[in-house]
Amino acid sequence: MVCINIKTWVVAAYWCALRDRSRRLKRGLLKQGLHKLLIGGLTGILALCSLAVQADDLGLVYRDEHGTQTAPLLSTDVTMTVNGLVNRVTVRQTFKNTSTDWIHGRYIFPLPDKAVVDHLRLWIGERFIEGDIQPKAIAKKQYEAAQQAGVKASLVEQHRPNIFSTQVANIAPDESVTVEIEYQEVVLYRDGEFSLRFPTVVAPRYIPVVPLNKVPDVNEITPSLRDSQDDPTLPFSLNIDLNAGLPIAVINTPSHAFTQQTLSEYHYILSLIQPDIADRDVVLSWRPKATDLPSTALFTQHVEGQGYGLLLTMPPQVNHQVNSTTSTTSTTSSALFHQSVTFVLDISGSMYGESIEQAKQALKYGLQQLQPEDSFNIVTFNHEAMLYSEQLLPATSSTIARALRFVDGLDADGGTEMAAALKAAFSIKTYDQPNSTRWLNQIVFITDGSVGNETALFDLIEQQLVDRRLFTVGIGSAPNSYFMTRAAMKGKGTYTYIGDVKEVDTKMRLLFSKISQPVMRDIKLAWSDGRSVDYWPNPVPDLYQQEPLQVSFKIPENAANLVITGQQVDHEWRNEVDIYQGLAIGEKQPQPRIGLDIIWARNQISSIQMNPEISAEEKKKQIEQLGMKHHIVTRYTSLIAVDKTPARAEGEVVNDANVKPHLPKGWKSKQASLQPAPYQLAQTGTNSEVMIFVGALLSLFALLIGCTSKNRITICRTRS
Repeated sequence: MVCINIKTWVVAAYWCALRDRSRRLKRGLLKQGLHKLLIGGLTGILALCSLAVQADDLGLVYRDEHGTQTAPLLSTDVTMTVNGLVNRVTVRQTFKNTSTDWIHGRYIFPLPDKAVVDHLRLWIGERFIEGDIQPKAIAKKQYEAAQQAGVKASLVEQHRPNIFSTQVANIAPDESVTVEIEYQEVVLYRDGEFSLRFPTVVAPRYIPVVPLNKVPDVNEITPSLRDSQDDPTLPFSLNIDLNAGLPIAVINTPSHAFTQQTLSEYHYILSLIQPDIADRDVVLSWRPKATDLPSTALFTQHVEGQGYGLLLTMPPQVNHQVNSTTSTTSTTSSALFHQSVTFVLDISGSMYGESIEQAKQALKYGLQQLQPEDSFNIVTFNHEAMLYSEQLLPATSSTIARALRFVDGLDADGGTEMAAALKAAFSIKTYDQPNSTRWLNQIVFITDGSVGNETALFDLIEQQLVDRRLFTVGIGSAPNSYFMTRAAMKGKGTYTYIGDVKEVDTKMRLLFSKISQPVMRDIKLAWSDGRSVDYWPNPVPDLYQQEPLQVSFKIPENAANLVITGQQVDHEWRNEVDIYQGLAIGEKQPQPRIGLDIIWARNQISSIQMNPEISAEEKKKQIEQLGMKHHIVTRYTSLIAVDKTPARAEGEVVNDANVKPHLPKGWKSKQASLQPAPYQLAQTGTNSEVMIFVGALLSLFALLIGCTSKNRITICRTRS
């Protein structure tokens, strides 16, 4: 534990200096600026406090009378059942207490940002306790009471739409306890293929120090990291029952190696070849045969007398022509448009390693797609934002060549002050739009999204976007998908994920085929008899090339046809859907899909969170009501399971123990060369802890010099 050693050494050195020089302090220093020395000493103390927060408050280990103990072991088993558009997932987390004392275990883990968690079971041997949904504060009190009473309990909380935590109370020495949660999500369909992602690690988050951006739940979203050399790995297994409902042409699993069993042309069983390390997202995609690409898919279900629907439909597409040789894109409908693109590149410490190389390749590809009549600028950022140019530059061959050389010279280091980068991009003056020429003002934001102040950033985007569109490009093995997708929605753009350098060309080509023009805007739903539709998301975001309209909605009694309208480039699009011709759940499918009601509730919660016209108090009230009614975990509701039988005798020692996740695959820390473990990415900077240590040494050095003689105190001041 290097952090502990550093603190101990510095404290001991300060104590020795004060003890050995106390007589001299009494004789001379009180008269020669002792208050200045105290300022130096206070600096060292503050540095130590900062180290203490990093090492202790985030729960690296727990301590008992035997000294420092490791956190509990944990393994994760995941089972997915995909039926058409719906993925039902069971996650089993097994906590193993390898210590000689009782412990309370805690694990911070990710889930997909659109996951709806609705079930909890706490397994104790062969029996289980079913979890119940409660308002978050009440669930927390019930869990703490169970801790004190010595009974087993489990608490599942949401801290972000993609960050959750599991807590287990009173695990006996050498005992294993399993927490089983279930969630549901809608499969993504875009660019002619279906896909899903399962995240396995929460990447370190940068927490800004500016008071306005303080993150009150910092300890809930910043788990400490495992020592890759000494700590055992966190294994996970994954089994997928894929029933696509359409003949499948190809299945891709770029992130992990799977076995594949074919049951039919649309039904497959996939399993990880062997348990893998939980250090990166699992990516799975499948593409239907060209003759079976869906144009409209409608599913309906009745729950407790209320009808729910899930609709996917592909609007008519703009005629994009992509030149596969030059990788350039032309669009007949946007011939009168020129592009004004500001590229924003994250060069912070969290991007160090493979991520920065992927990001640089993506930026270079984007620059090379611009035409001479287009314009561009670049913003790079870490702990500060830097403009490549004070104004937009014409995309001539010479300016592009200089920009490419600039990108080649970039490296990753420092913090992730994303707000400064957004402000810099928004500050660039965009072109006016005279009648003869129209400009598309766009921002392409390339980052891993490793920040903790997402809400403040969403507000900033909404306030300063004006006539621009924001497109996010996620980089790395474990990007913050919640931030990337929500920022793109706020910015009226799209989100693209790049997990490997080999994917840069394909993914960026698809992005630039969309970026020139939305396929459809101002999308609305109504019943053909004039009644309004309770649908979500509302409003529906703009659709781009090869993106379907996907909405969930309530079905009233005696519902008429569903009418969908939207504005395309030069005309209004209208489509009428007979909901009774859709696939009714449990009537035409051998394996019924379930949970359209909770998908509707999850989409409604997301829309409420994004609505700036609803007050914070009203948002809390509405979201809590939805969570309680539909039995789902939200920001304000949690699942709690409490046993009735006491397990730990009163008076027995019990300790808190956190499970530490792995460093995401491909991440590197320059600190790792200075200290073996644990990796401390304080505010995702790669040298922050070193700076704190150096600061402590300098303040100690100043104190020692001052103590050697009553006549040797020198205060240096900068000259104005």
